Amino acid sequence: MKKPWRLPWSLALTAVVALMGGEARAASIMIKVSWTGGTNGSITFTGTSQSLVLSAAQLAVLNGATNLGSTGYRMESLSGTSNNPGTATQGNLVLTGELDAVGNTTGETVTVTETESNFSSPTGNNAMLVSSSSATFTNQPTPSGYDNNTITSMYNATPTPTYVVNSGMNGITTNPNSQGNQASVSLGTTSGFYTLTNNSLFKLTSGTTGNPVKDQFTTSATVTAQPTVPEPASVVMLLTAMPLPVVFGRWLRRRNAGVQG
Repeated sequence: MKKPWRLPWSLALTAVVALMGGEARAASIMIKVSWTGGTNGSITFTGTSQSLVLSAAQLAVLNGATNLGSTGYRMESLSGTSNNPGTATQGNLVLTGELDAVGNTTGETVTVTETESNFSSPTGNNAMLVSSSSATFTNQPTPSGYDNNTITSMYNATPTPTYVVNSGMNGITTNPNSQGNQASVSLGTTSGFYTLTNNSLFKLTSGTTGNPVKDQFTTSATVTAQPTVPEPASVVMLLTAMPLPVVFGRWLRRRNAGVQG
């Protein structure tokens, strides 16, 4: 008497992974630079799913006389990286650059917003979003006029608390000096696709082309979660609710033909 057919668990899990993997979506890092003062405007740049590095030509456009160059600021470098679509342990989006004050910046600010959608991992319980930022300030002013980076990161529409990286934090007054700070928010249980965002508002005191006030910055948004392992019964229900991948078709037909013979 032949034993009733059972789908091996290894094949069942492979089927689930194959079906889920088929839902992967394309994504691109986008960085928007906006400014108040001068012409009051913004420019958006788009990269690949895991990298965006502004070229010399792109920086020249950004720093043009009718754009950021209409203010007292100049962007020396700007880039974004990620591990999209994420891994089983974390999803990560990082913003890095250098902003200089090379003129009168009174009443002027620069905002840099980096965003990327279609992250799919990690998912699970006790999820957390951590926003971490550091900056090295050069030629920063006296304590009466500290340089400030005001930062928040987001998971979809859920933000971390807003926090500041300040050139006068912790009583450090060396030149240059490096500072750092972070904030986090609990996300509960996560599943499906999500978007990460880093938003930084810069306010530097006035400098000159010969003696610029420099802000070399890095901000990262990192999502972590404890994976949820499905029970065997859940896997069976998932498999019976959707067709098996074609890869099993020939194997099943051969097996059924042997039973009938």
